[in-house]
Parts: sequence; C-alpha cells; structure tokens
Amino acid sequence: MTKFWTISLTAFALFALFSCSEDKDTTKNTETELFPMKIGSYWVYDAKEFDAEGKETGASTDSMAISRTTTKLDKECFEFKTYVDGQHDGDFYQYKVGAQLFTLLESILPEDNAIGLPFGEIEDQWVIIADLNASQWNIYELDLNGFDIDYGGIGGKLNGTFKMVGKKGNKVILDNIMGASHTAQEFVIENIITGKFSITSLPFPITVDVDSKIIARSYYVDGIGLIKSSAEPTTIDLVIPGIGLQKLPVPGNQGILLRTNVK
Repeated sequence: MTKFWTISLTAFALFALFSCSEDKDTTKNTETELFPMKIGSYWVYDAKEFDAEGKETGASTDSMAISRTTTKLDKECFEFKTYVDGQHDGDFYQYKVGAQLFTLLESILPEDNAIGLPFGEIEDQWVIIADLNASQWNIYELDLNGFDIDYGGIGGKLNGTFKMVGKKGNKVILDNIMGASHTAQEFVIENIITGKFSITSLPFPITVDVDSKIIARSYYVDGIGLIKSSAEPTTIDLVIPGIGLQKLPVPGNQGILLRTNVK
C-alpha cells in the first residue's frame, strides 16, 4: 500500500474521521485532468517520514504506475502498482466519474493500527477521496461500542466513533517542484476518533474524553495528477486523573513529485 493513500505507510496511526453532510459548491467544476488515468503513466516521488516532533526518520524514492484496467467490486477501474526504492510494494485501484475520484476503502485506512481498531472486520467498498464539486463529504464511519483498546499502554473500553471526512481545500501555489511552480488543488482527509475511554487497567474506575484528529493532504495539478502528499506529524494528548498527561506519538510523511510521464 502506497504512502500516498494511507495516513502513514510505515508509522503509527490510529484514526479516521468525523462525518459531515455534503456541502455543494455553487460554482461547479467538472475538470477531471487533475486525475489523469491512462495505462503506462507513472509518477516518481521523493518520500520522507517524520517522527511526531517533525524530525526526519526515513527517506525513499517511491513511485506508482498505471498497469492495466480491471474490475473490483463490480466497478471497472485502473490498477496502480507502487514501488519503494524500485521494489514492488503493492497495488491500489482507482476510477473517476466526472469530478469525483474513487478508491477502495482499505487503501486509505491507517496501515499501522496500534490500538487495535477492528479494521480487519470492515467490508471493503469504494469511497470518494476527491470531489471538485463538493466542499466536504462523508467517507466512512465506524461505531465503537465497548471496544477493547490499548491506548498508549493503558487498557480500557472505548465507546465512540471513528470517522473519515473528505474536504476540498483551496488552490495553492507550490514552488520548486520539478524545477517549476504549479497551481495545485488541495484535498484533505481528516481523521478523527471521538468518544469516552473507560480505563479498566487501573485499580480505580476512570472515564476520560477522547477527541483526536489527524490530517492528511493531497495536491493535484491539471495534466500532472498527484504532485504532493503529506500526513501531519503530531501527538495525541490524553489527560488521565491521577496519572497525568499521556502523549501518543503519531508520525507523519511527505511525498513530492520528482518526475512523471503522463500519457
């Protein structure tokens, strides 16, 4: 699974996001060359990983290439093969309808699931990860009712919600990518887990609020496609009475386009 679709490819990431109702823009944009899809196209990225404090912890040259058309969950789509330092790393699938870009849910769920959310039980489905004609949209929602988790070494039960929401951001100028400046459209996936965490690993009962957010951003350029992606490094703070502040590190990553061949 490529870095560009997960919150974190090789690092700890817990969450997904808070759902919002669709909010359509009054100005329609049907431009779809932000998501070019032809067999033989490829993109090569300078990829970096960061710890929760923003310090670089790893680097690689990552790439993706459109290999063929196929059918997944009754939809004709394009297969993207991904590579890390030249070694095949996995595949993901996309298709577009008008101004909307679709991918399979499994390719954007956090790959490293440190607290054991039940991602393995989720039925895969097509979801929208970019929409030029909506300001925000619901991607996925998972109810967590009495779910057993380990939150930074502290065991307990979580009653809450795991949600994913997509947002259309602003157009931004990105400088010094492939030796030029580019006008890019930003899309955001916010990742939020909210609820009540009832601690059972202590000799006395404690319930604390959980309200955490992780943000992933993608930038697309007309005729090029994905030019930059990032997941912001952060820490999740949990204040536990009698214990104090617990900080859970959430590493981040970034990919910047080095070269491409768009058919």
